[in-house]
Amino acid sequence: VTQLKAIYKEINFIEGFKDDGKDTLKLNPPQVKNEEMVFTSTIPVQLFHPVRGVQIRFTLDGTEPDSIHSPVFDNTTVIDKRTTVKAKAFKQGWYSSDVVTFDFLRNSFVPDSTVLLQPLNSVHQAEGAKTFFNKKLGAIGANNPAWANFWAGVRNNNMELVCMFNNPVTISSFGLHYMLEQTTGIYPPDVVEIWGGESEDKLALITTIKPSLPEQGAKPSLETLETSFRPHAVSHLKIIVKPHVEKERKFLVLVDEMFLN
Repeated sequence: VTQLKAIYKEINFIEGFKDDGKDTLKLNPPQVKNEEMVFTSTIPVQLFHPVRGVQIRFTLDGTEPDSIHSPVFDNTTVIDKRTTVKAKAFKQGWYSSDVVTFDFLRNSFVPDSTVLLQPLNSVHQAEGAKTFFNKKLGAIGANNPAWANFWAGVRNNNMELVCMFNNPVTISSFGLHYMLEQTTGIYPPDVVEIWGGESEDKLALITTIKPSLPEQGAKPSLETLETSFRPHAVSHLKIIVKPHVEKERKFLVLVDEMFLN
């Protein structure tokens, strides 16, 4: 660099950033180290920040972390239920980061086999019937591989999935993780039906879920739909996800994971 400066005197060479305390910069948000965000029973929360000396503060109750009242993250947090972690980075002499949100999602039971009864959208195949219990969460943004590869979608027919267990399991809640992108016609399901029983030909309706529609102009987001019910012992589950329809327009439903607890 010294030689270049001597040759090209009209050029200002920037040799790198030195934190001398004279420039106040904004921290980038904390990052998550967990490779999977879907867990079976418990999971340790793993957060980090690439800048030395940064203090990460977090919350588990949906509120925004602050630099005084929120606990400091110390790598000892373990969660055992669906939890939204909000985190923010702080450092003396720096502007604090934006708040970042991480959703940890519990699924206690993975079916021994799954079968789709109706086809998925040709563009959103993901891993077929295996998509919904493979712990791979999709993302927003067409340039992200997780957007292209992890979403299973339907528009012109229902998403109908049969889950089979070699040994009966007792479930008391169901959830699914879906994308909302109103501007491109990606909507919540119109209705979700959960059927269960001892065999595929002896199923009874366990519960029906009707999600609320997004407000006009809602920002793209990843949403979790979840409902609880009295415990049911089942060997077979049939899950029917019906796309939203307005007049003659059919909206796309994108689902990446389902949760049985």
